Amino acid sequence: MNVKKAGLWILFLVIVTASYLYLNRERPIETSMTSDFIVTGKSLKSGKNVIEVDLIVPENGGSGVIMVRNKSDWDKIQVGETYFAMLNWTSLREGSQVFEEETYLEQWEKKE
Repeated sequence: MNVKKAGLWILFLVIVTASYLYLNRERPIETSMTSDFIVTGKSLKSGKNVIEVDLIVPENGGSGVIMVRNKSDWDKIQVGETYFAMLNWTSLREGSQVFEEETYLEQWEKKE
């Protein structure tokens, strides 16, 4: 009887510990922002379609590289043009800024 109780307690402790570790692991945080930017270059890097941009909004937003998932979008985007877009990136820490991680183009439209 004591062996059964000890076995059940050990099983209970293993389940509780595994649950605790699973629920408290670091999860990626997805962040999005909208911005106006000017495309300064286009290229293919490591098999990914990328555009180099200078952010207009927010002011002094800096410059960086944006990954374009859809090749047809990448083909339509032109160097020297201004666009409004939603950008997305994933990080393991809260408060990461655009271009600190791989940044992806989600939605966009050309500004006239």
